[in-house]
Amino acid sequence: MTRFSSFIASIQRDGNDGRAFELFVKWFLQNDPEWSTQVKSVWLWNDWPEKWGPDTGINLVFEHKNGDIWAVQAKCYDSKYPVSKKDMDTFLSESNRSIINKRLLVTSTDLMSANAIRTCKHQEKPVVRFMLSDFEIAEVDYRATDFWGETGGRGGGWVAAKQCMPWAQDHINANGRR
Repeated sequence: MTRFSSFIASIQRDGNDGRAFELFVKWFLQNDPEWSTQVKSVWLWNDWPEKWGPDTGINLVFEHKNGDIWAVQAKCYDSKYPVSKKDMDTFLSESNRSIINKRLLVTSTDLMSANAIRTCKHQEKPVVRFMLSDFEIAEVDYRATDFWGETGGRGGGWVAAKQCMPWAQDHINANGRR
């Protein structure tokens, strides 16, 4: 199996890593052996029927099988970059609404500033952190592939279905090529 660090490096190398990581996190929540047992439905923010405006911090939303609504922020950062409190402020503010029960911060780094850790711990609504080391031990095959196309990067566009990662193909099937 391909390690997560190799997989995420391919996303970061190809550009548009934030959007690609959001698509990947959606796929991951639906397919990871642990998360998939808990998730009933998952949406990108712009696809969630209850959204209250543009994406200003919440990247995804999922409904837990127990009915709880979780707001998700996906941060595709270099593994040496620490998530700061400032990086999370808008997410925490936007997800502090009665419709949201819990929060999930998903990052491609294990590093967080002391202020960020303290802020997460002292929120009224729980903030679950799923970080680089969690991805590394998850039982998922992170097949490294160039899912942006043969030209690579932002100019490559989506590739044919047979060449895509499963999470990218789900987006293509639902929304067409970009």
